[in-house]
Amino acid sequence: MPFPIDSSEVRGCQFSNTVYREMHYQKIVNDLLRGHQLTGANMPLGVWQYDAFEPMDTEGIKNDCKDQITKYCGIFKTLGDRRL
Repeated sequence: MPFPIDSSEVRGCQFSNTVYREMHYQKIVNDLLRGHQLTGANMPLGVWQYDAFEPMDTEGIKNDCKDQITKYCGIFKTLGDRRL
């Protein structure tokens, strides 16, 4: 939920340092689990970089530098409907 109440919140994107860190540590967790004959629920597959010039609905977003920040999305194969 956004705070303050009259603000907007953008979800579903990461930045380069967070998306690659998440991929890296998910692989480490999966390797540790595999050593105990367990399987992690999320398998890192890759990273999607959003096109800064892709048309999108930005109504209500108050961020003057939104087109100057490269945004990413981590792509995972998910086994089940819950996260580990």
